[in-house]
Amino acid sequence: MSRAYEFAGLAPTISNKFLQYAIDCDFEITHDLKMRTNQDFDDKNELVEHIRGLNAVCNCEEKILTSTGFWSSDDEMNRFVDFLWDYDRLGDWEGFLESLPQSWRN
Repeated sequence: MSRAYEFAGLAPTISNKFLQYAIDCDFEITHDLKMRTNQDFDDKNELVEHIRGLNAVCNCEEKILTSTGFWSSDDEMNRFVDFLWDYDRLGDWEGFLESLPQSWRN
């Protein structure tokens, strides 16, 4: 969940991927998560909505990814979004690697 928060409003595609995985794993608000978000979220839904709100207003993801050397095509981003992150598939490193845009692999 902390990664979803860190990317929120900057790279919504990445943030939303981490967010969905955290929700699927039924994340908990922990002391560590509170420290990482630097916020006082006591309710999981409040944190989820905060992240979704930041992601909804971002209109500069492509510019940010390009300027940091992590540009990707629409097809590459779609492949990343479509790859299922599931706890039972954590060992599928090859599939995960193939789902990443080329510029993210190094």
